[in-house]
Amino acid sequence: MFTMWSSNEPQDRKCTLLSKSGYWSAKDCGDLNEFLCYDGSSGNDVLVKQKMSWFDAQAYCRETYTDLTSIRDVIKNYKMTTLLPDSTFNLFNIRPPAVAWIGLHRSDWAWSDGSSASYWPWAAQTTTEQTDCVTMDSSSGSWSQRSCSDSFSFLCSADVVLSATRALKIRLQAGSADLNDPAVQESILQQLREKMEEQEVAEEVKLSWRIQPDGKIFHRQQEETAPPACEAETCHSV
Repeated sequence: MFTMWSSNEPQDRKCTLLSKSGYWSAKDCGDLNEFLCYDGSSGNDVLVKQKMSWFDAQAYCRETYTDLTSIRDVIKNYKMTTLLPDSTFNLFNIRPPAVAWIGLHRSDWAWSDGSSASYWPWAAQTTTEQTDCVTMDSSSGSWSQRSCSDSFSFLCSADVVLSATRALKIRLQAGSADLNDPAVQESILQQLREKMEEQEVAEEVKLSWRIQPDGKIFHRQQEETAPPACEAETCHSV
């Protein structure tokens, strides 16, 4: 990764300034500075001569152009220094060496499940105070930094598992067991589970009985009775 840190940089601050000399320094993200934006439509970089915090500058660049400028080689680094004004000095006006925010920042933001954060829809910050937690505006979807001790409603995440319900009809041979006995019903389910384990069914399957409108699970099927044999004298030949 290409860097051009000044001597003893970066410090423990999180956002990066480019100086006219071409060296970088880490500063508080809430400091107000001019900044460089990259315009993806033209392929050019633009110096915005408004002083903003790093997060406000990022939001401005994303809304007006593409993003804060990224610098990945020495040629681009030198080119960006040419966009910064030269220092001036006379008896009535002293302009310090020019600096501007660039896109490099060190972020400690992470989701509560431990995953890294790469999506940043920050709203324009109204304060330079750096806080450690984030709220989302329900109307715009934009994010704002907040103190973790503030009280707000909150969103929870839950794993969603797709499921399907299938009904199977089972026919059992008549026997002495009472099929409406809960113990017998559970025993039948357990035997079915063991059969499914033997077949190594990949999906997780939960078995249960469906209770009929009359409150029962099993019903005895009426056997069809054969017609009675006719007496010889009453049978008619066809």
